[in-house]
Amino acid sequence: MGRTAPTYRMLIDAEIERWRDFRKALKRHDREAFDALMRKTREHASATSYMAPLDYFDCMCMAILLEHEKEIEELKRREGNVSH
Repeated sequence: MGRTAPTYRMLIDAEIERWRDFRKALKRHDREAFDALMRKTREHASATSYMAPLDYFDCMCMAILLEHEKEIEELKRREGNVSH
C-alpha cells in the first residue's frame, strides 16, 4: 500500500522549490549560503515529521535557528568563552 500523505522531506523540497526564483536572483556567494540553510532544514526532518505542522516554513526556520545555535556554541567553546 502506498503513502497517501507526502513526507516531510517531500514538503520541504516543495517549499525550497517555491523559493527557486528568489535563489536565482541571489549572487553566487549568497546562493551558496542559501543552499547551506536549506541543507540545515533537511537535517531535522525526522523531528519535524513528529510535529505534523501546518506551516512547514516555520519548521524550516526552527531547524536553521537550531543549527545556528549549535554553531555559536561551538565557536564559544573554541574561544573558551562558554557561559553555561
